[in-house]
Amino acid sequence: MTVKEYGHILRNDTLYAVKAAHFSAQTQDLNEYLPQLVHALRDKAAAAAQPTLVSHPHCTLRHGKSCT
Repeated sequence: MTVKEYGHILRNDTLYAVKAAHFSAQTQDLNEYLPQLVHALRDKAAAAAQPTLVSHPHCTLRHGKSCT
């Protein structure tokens, strides 16, 4: 479970639905945020000796997560 899901998970909770939705709306995963920085990062990488940008998503973003 991630904080981005709180709004969905608590959508029927009379005490927390609004707060959870507001909180989730303010949350952004790095993989959502990174594309907004591409131009700035590309300029910095171009100035570096080896201009390479790499993003490695956490394994749970690729394979899911099992909670027991």
